[in-house]
Amino acid sequence: MAIQAIPIVGLERSNIAFVARVAVGPAAVTLRPENLSRIKTIIFNETGTLKIKLGAGITATDYSHEIIATPGNNLVSVDNYTGVITALKSSGNSFVQVTEISAQAVIA
Repeated sequence: MAIQAIPIVGLERSNIAFVARVAVGPAAVTLRPENLSRIKTIIFNETGTLKIKLGAGITATDYSHEIIATPGNNLVSVDNYTGVITALKSSGNSFVQVTEISAQAVIA
């Protein structure tokens, strides 16, 4: 699998990244809690169909985006959203790779 470059536009500087592999099944899970310093979140679905919600209370019919794990369609990048991100699988269980990039405080 080739590594895909994801440009971070408008980001002056950050040295803070959180990377996690989160187990997801048909029950709702939190991929990332609220983070007011968050600049970008990158979500990579390894297998199956993943539904994500920008907010709490995800259900099979109440979600923001669906990611079907096929080449070229297994990734979503969310910019400038600082709230909770929840997810669930349409069926089965698998892992989701989540990378969160946060702002660095710059003291003048």
